[in-house]
Amino acid sequence: SPCLHSREIFSYPLSNDEKGRAAVHLNLSVLVTNLGGLFLLLGLGFFSVKQKIVPLSATAPFSAFLLKIALPCIIFTAMQQPFSTDFLIDSVIIIAVNTVLFLANLFLSLLLSRLVHIPEASRGVWCLLVAFCNNGFMGFPVVFALFGAEGLALASMINVPVCLIMYSSVPYLLSRSDE
Repeated sequence: SPCLHSREIFSYPLSNDEKGRAAVHLNLSVLVTNLGGLFLLLGLGFFSVKQKIVPLSATAPFSAFLLKIALPCIIFTAMQQPFSTDFLIDSVIIIAVNTVLFLANLFLSLLLSRLVHIPEASRGVWCLLVAFCNNGFMGFPVVFALFGAEGLALASMINVPVCLIMYSSVPYLLSRSDE
């Protein structure tokens, strides 16, 4: 299979280091093999624009196609798997942990924005940028390349709390900003 599971990327069982502590060893050849295809595609895109094979103006439609059509289709396909109690438990854990983490990120960004004296006019935008990540454009393809359909399905569960928290906090935060 071209896609791997975390146990194939990280050496299991854990070995012990010189002090007897458990250590995780990263299998770099697996990472290079699976991410190599993504970097080749990036290089091909760069080369095709640089050589004027594809016009620079085509980047916006290509990005729109990737984000609005291809990526949702890949995630939808990744979710099409037989019911598994383990997958359900993992999904609930991922949603719960990420809900706590993103709420903490949002609270800390509000606190930090005051500590570093971000102007009130741009504080809301600053907090949103600090608290939330953009995992769609490259995050999901990397997860899919490394962990396959099941890993992508689990990674897409992170977007549940992200969307709920972000879209419920955006009106409040942006109403405080002039920009």
